[in-house]
Amino acid sequence: MTNVDKATVTRVYRSDYLFEYLNPDAESPGDHVGTYYRVTAELTDGRRYEHYWGLPSSKFSHDECKERVDRMIRRIDAHLDDGGSLNINHWRAIDPVYGSEAWERFERGELSRAAEYIRAGGNPDALSDTVASYL
Repeated sequence: MTNVDKATVTRVYRSDYLFEYLNPDAESPGDHVGTYYRVTAELTDGRRYEHYWGLPSSKFSHDECKERVDRMIRRIDAHLDDGGSLNINHWRAIDPVYGSEAWERFERGELSRAAEYIRAGGNPDALSDTVASYL
């Protein structure tokens, strides 16, 4: 699958996660934590993709990050509304929506294989971030 059309996309939304960085202006330990803002697309079967483009609050204000990501979402929505599609080559697969069809496939497939791999003495550091975060 390279392209995903509007009928397959449930929603496109802003997502974020925290990260640690060396803040030269830090006055307290919490000042070393930033927020990374991204665009996430959710598909009808529960698969989720995160756009490679995103903005860190360590380089831009939180408000500017949110505004720019929301503007990108509006552009993507307009593109889909005009008959365009998402080129999955610009997105990375992330964990599926819990309880969805995609989650069930993920749980039966990747998580089961990873658990067996670890039980057999495999190195947990060799697992993908998505799988490792569940084990």
